[in-house]
Amino acid sequence: MTEKIETLLKEVHAGISHERFEEIYNEFNRLVCTTRFEVSEKISAARELGDLANNPEYDKAKEWQRAVEDEIAGYRKALNEAKVIS
Repeated sequence: MTEKIETLLKEVHAGISHERFEEIYNEFNRLVCTTRFEVSEKISAARELGDLANNPEYDKAKEWQRAVEDEIAGYRKALNEAKVIS
């Protein structure tokens, strides 16, 4: 878990406004709908370069994918555990 997600979890456990919840949701949605697609495109382009065993572009894309998926999981957890204060 990254420091960013750890901080986010502390924030949502302490209590956040509805507006802040929406900001977090919008970032989660951007990651799922936009960034995930960009990662997929990058992986596909790297695959077209050939030999995956010796393909630094593919390795970078897969590393990016792992980071994005970890961040998505962190945002999902934060949204599920958020304590929204009216």
